[in-house]
Amino acid sequence: MSIRVCKYCNSEANTYEDLVFFVTDSGSKYGKKNLCTTCQKERRTYVKKRASGDYLRKCLYCGVEAKTQEDLCEFVNHKDATHGKRNMCIECKKDKDSSPERRDSTFMRLYGVTAAEYDECMSTSHYCEHCGTDKKLCYDHDHDYRGVEAFRGVLCQACNGAVGILGDTLESINRMSNYLRRYEEKK
Repeated sequence: MSIRVCKYCNSEANTYEDLVFFVTDSGSKYGKKNLCTTCQKERRTYVKKRASGDYLRKCLYCGVEAKTQEDLCEFVNHKDATHGKRNMCIECKKDKDSSPERRDSTFMRLYGVTAAEYDECMSTSHYCEHCGTDKKLCYDHDHDYRGVEAFRGVLCQACNGAVGILGDTLESINRMSNYLRRYEEKK
């Protein structure tokens, strides 16, 4: 009667002493996997071969192939993928990200509005409504509501972040204003 059998080479552990040749796993019966240490070492060096083609990566959308390491720079990064790249070229990623359906679903998820409604709201001002800058403008909205009625105005990232940090309430902003007034009175 075997205690453990390797699922790859069928080597057996018939006694508890034989278990030293199997891979440790605290969650498995007897604290060992059905995998011997020899097969584990071979599996670590095993490289999966592609079914066909002599390319490193191939875009699933347009079919462009990366045959050399230099060609891989045209593919989207992904730390866990083979060669650190996804099977999608940068151009297809741009097309996919800028598609109307993608924009609509993004703005609907974030703000509860379509891309057209978002663009209409953002066109109400080309400057931050607080500090007046035209850099890094944001869609400021009330987080308690969804849809166009939640839109409060156009702010730059810094002002939008400041409102958020102060709690998005007039009461908290007034408390901060009073705090700063007390400091100004001491001067």
